[in-house]
Amino acid sequence: MRKFISSAFVGILTLAPVLTPLGAAQEPITYVRRAEAAMILMKNAGITVDERAQTYGDYPDMIDGQWYVPYMLTGIEIGLFAANTETGFAYPHKSVSRAEFLEMLTKTFLLTTNIPYQYTDIPIGAPYSAYIGLSWRYKLFHSTNNPSVLQPNLKVSHKEAAEAIYTLLTAEPSLQLKPGMFPVKEHFSAPQDPRSSLFENITIAAVNSYTDIATPKTVKSAVLRLIRSRGNLAEQTRNDLIHAINKERAKYKLTPMRSNYYLELSAQRHAKDMAIRGYFSHYTPEGLSYVDRIRSGGYLDINPDSCSCAQQFDLGGESQVEQQGPDFVLTGQQSCSCEPIFSLGENLAKGQLSVKQVMKDWMNSSNHRRNILRPEFEEIGIGLFEDEWVQNFGRLKFE
Repeated sequence: MRKFISSAFVGILTLAPVLTPLGAAQEPITYVRRAEAAMILMKNAGITVDERAQTYGDYPDMIDGQWYVPYMLTGIEIGLFAANTETGFAYPHKSVSRAEFLEMLTKTFLLTTNIPYQYTDIPIGAPYSAYIGLSWRYKLFHSTNNPSVLQPNLKVSHKEAAEAIYTLLTAEPSLQLKPGMFPVKEHFSAPQDPRSSLFENITIAAVNSYTDIATPKTVKSAVLRLIRSRGNLAEQTRNDLIHAINKERAKYKLTPMRSNYYLELSAQRHAKDMAIRGYFSHYTPEGLSYVDRIRSGGYLDINPDSCSCAQQFDLGGESQVEQQGPDFVLTGQQSCSCEPIFSLGENLAKGQLSVKQVMKDWMNSSNHRRNILRPEFEEIGIGLFEDEWVQNFGRLKFE
């Protein structure tokens, strides 16, 4: 997923079948995804999941209502895997490696860890080393060509996963579910020969479900559809983003920024305009800058109760412009007895699907970070449309 960010400031002062060499068609190899692995292991271990479980927006790449959500949430709860702490992504469609599958297998069935092994390709101190011995003891990923090599980062195919579960349950009958223990029709209560396709009965519906959103592009599209379908989610996201910004400002003892309707109006219009017309810039195709857009949104309109001057903000002409890369600071002096002081700025981002992700990108960019931490800013408006993010900053005071 590509991500784009941009900032500016102005102020005073401030599958097709695979053919073998002989031409004979054979079924393509398919690999187990994290959600699939969680489902098949939990079903075989008799772990019950809440089919009505929802993410409540905690995991941006998980879509409520999809088959895998209950298994992913339960997997996170029991420690089979963890979501990314910075982005919140749980990666339900990520392929599972041999090392990851062995860890999930061990934790699901509460098996012994640190079993001795003689593999020669496991790095010293590897975080997954405690689970590798399981494969050695039961020959779960056994290679007849070189049995001393596991290849822990190799992706696990559906066939390999089926064979591994079959081998383990055959060797340890006590791990098998008793008939009727798990109330799911398609679950098997005794090991089957993997040649009969363990996954055929258990995951065929799930596979058909996830393939529709398995690619990064379609996952993102599903997330955006969800965002558009939840009217209150955008408002909550705005609040979460402002909270995250003020949390960063508090670290430097800066005053928190408060939401401003007119800044939000200009930001929202620009986010929607960029998404619909397919551009990404502080300038519209007609050449209007963020200053023009903020002004047209009404932010610079002077309340007569605050100032009796017929003040018009001159944002160009004889003003002095200080260039700072993608940032620029415009300074000038307004001729008014009320001495209006204003500051304006804008941050843009595209491609992020969560507050954590966009804040990380902005704070890792010196220009965007500078805008977020400018002491002269006191107000903010957030624009959100699909994966377009707009921050309009401002201050307008009369001395």
